[in-house]
Amino acid sequence: MKLRTKILFLLIPLIVLPLLFLGWIAFDRFKAIAQNKAFEQMNTLLNQISLHVQTDLSTMEANIELFSNSQLLQRYFFADEEDRYGLWQRPLLNLFASYVNAYPAYYELRVLMPDGYEDTRYTLEDIPNVSEEEGNTESFLEMSQSSQDINIFLIDNPDLKKPAFLASKKMFLRDPAVELESTLKGYLTITMRPDFLFEQVKNEKIGKTGWLFLTDHHGKVLFEPDI
Repeated sequence: MKLRTKILFLLIPLIVLPLLFLGWIAFDRFKAIAQNKAFEQMNTLLNQISLHVQTDLSTMEANIELFSNSQLLQRYFFADEEDRYGLWQRPLLNLFASYVNAYPAYYELRVLMPDGYEDTRYTLEDIPNVSEEEGNTESFLEMSQSSQDINIFLIDNPDLKKPAFLASKKMFLRDPAVELESTLKGYLTITMRPDFLFEQVKNEKIGKTGWLFLTDHHGKVLFEPDI
């Protein structure tokens, strides 16, 4: 073998191997940069979504507290069954309609009895009602067993089979004429469309191939984009 050939065989590994090593380092560096950019984008997006959701839920919590202080609603709870349906239900439904007109995202307001029976229901549109007996549903069990008076959950609404935010307020009231202490008369609930979340999940992308999806607190996927 000629000397020149021997030298080439010796030099090629000395040249190629460092180049391959540098290429691997560069690829790993570019990969890390791309991952960091994706994580930064994801964190920014999630922070924006979190802030928006917190604002909506804080407003929802304040509103259900405000709505629960209605004298008409309290009279409804104090009335017997005949007077509730004969005298107070229609005015209460009109009051609920005014709330929904002011907050169209609140597409359902309900009054539940202490056992979970759906006593009064107002909806923004014609929405089917799977059941008036809510006592064994997961959402009712959570709101009834909670130590807090106001609770907000992300649920899979069985009436529409779509995700929704559900706010509930325990109605502890006292009829001065017959009661010494406040007792649980029932629950006021508001169901709200998470339209902002839907739009974010549907339209936002993370990097070139990443996407968002929405789950409940058990990890069940409630909404994901069509990909």
